[in-house]
Amino acid sequence: MGSELGTLEEICVSLHPVSSTSSYSHSAFSRLYAYAPLFICPSVKVASLSDRDRPVRGISPPLRRALVFPLVWQIVIAVGVAGGVAFWSYQRAADDLSEQISHEVAASVRERISALTETPHRFLRINKAAFATENLSLDNLPRLQNFFWRQVQIDDAVDTFYFSDTDGRFLLVRADELRLVYVQEERLQRRIYQLDETGNRLDLIARDTYDPRLRPWYRAAIASEAATWSPIYTFSAFPELGISPSIPLYNDAGDLQGVMAVDISLKQLDDFLAALDLGHSGTVYVVEPNGKIVASSAVEPPYSITKNGRERLHATQSVDPLVRATATHLIETYGGFDRVAEDLQFHASSAGRAYFTQVTRIRDGRGLDWLAIVAIPRTDLMQPFYRSAYLALSICAGIAIASIAFGIWQARRIARPILNLSRTADEISAGSASGSGHAGDRPVAGGSIAEIDVLASAFDRMVQRLQRSLAEAAQLNRTLEVRVRDRTADLEQAK
Repeated sequence: MGSELGTLEEICVSLHPVSSTSSYSHSAFSRLYAYAPLFICPSVKVASLSDRDRPVRGISPPLRRALVFPLVWQIVIAVGVAGGVAFWSYQRAADDLSEQISHEVAASVRERISALTETPHRFLRINKAAFATENLSLDNLPRLQNFFWRQVQIDDAVDTFYFSDTDGRFLLVRADELRLVYVQEERLQRRIYQLDETGNRLDLIARDTYDPRLRPWYRAAIASEAATWSPIYTFSAFPELGISPSIPLYNDAGDLQGVMAVDISLKQLDDFLAALDLGHSGTVYVVEPNGKIVASSAVEPPYSITKNGRERLHATQSVDPLVRATATHLIETYGGFDRVAEDLQFHASSAGRAYFTQVTRIRDGRGLDWLAIVAIPRTDLMQPFYRSAYLALSICAGIAIASIAFGIWQARRIARPILNLSRTADEISAGSASGSGHAGDRPVAGGSIAEIDVLASAFDRMVQRLQRSLAEAAQLNRTLEVRVRDRTADLEQAK
């Protein structure tokens, strides 16, 4: 085989000596020499471009996928991060607002309770000043009754006024819907009269035995020797739980003359708390440091009725699950309500719902020491923020879908001419451009992108040059065959 190749090389050289004036250039001869084995020995297989130079397929993704997938992931990640940050911002703003609202509600409760409890003491101080200046006589009960009647018409927070001296003489005026006066001029004998619209006595309704000096409001004033609060107790005039601000009255010599007091029923506090807007399931309640409920916005009364009368409930005994949950949290975290020294906020949960809870201490310097606890459902406060967040996320999702659709369209627009180039190159490498097909007879579409259009034009020129080279090689092949036959014949004749 080596000798045959050498002979072929000699024949080629003898047929086409290399010179600068040769009709065929060295490059053309090189191409011819490359294709010569095909002409001499058609059975010899030479690797084509498609077999020799084609890269291994199946590892790299298709162009459309390579363009679309990164774009989709970038959009999804960008929109996801932006949506997550927006949702977190909304949630954070909602939490801040919820804490602010719960704080404002607690402050409103404290201000309202302070105003409600300060008003009776203001009346008591005025009456004490009137007594000290001898403008108010405590000995004349009919005149004192008229004075009390006028006072209870001034403010709805004060509808009951009463006084007892050290001998047990007693006078109480009620300006509610019943309009009653309780008079005790004789020792331990109390008479109850109906009053008309001007405060004058009408019919005698009832008699009972009563010693005011044994009552909690009287004893609290005597013990403190100043304006103070009684403990919460059941009123004798009507069976309701309440608390009484009271003040002792002394003459110039410092001798005790009696005690004046006002009744505030816990129902008044209940009505005020129930009127607060705390969402669909929020609650607010007031407790003493011992944990017993003073008032609550819940429909339940802050007491239970037993054979011994009305017994106040501890916060952990409430039928309201939210009251129980917040009370239990305070006890478990701080060891008791009396350990809460200042205002605080925390989150509580009840029945699977989260609540913002604000605890506010209420003190007035006269012995009143309560805690107002406000619990507002997180969902009620955050509902507007959730709507805004869902709207923002929906907009982000719409933008993402539109961006992905546009990206896919743009990727296909870019990939289409490149895929055309790839298919044409495959056809050429498979031999279509050499004459068995028509890939080289039609131009490759470049599309509307400048760089791809330049690439398609260059590819078309390359195909045309390749066709010309193949045509030249075919012509050389035919000429070589003729001369080889002629030369062979001459050699045979020479033998």
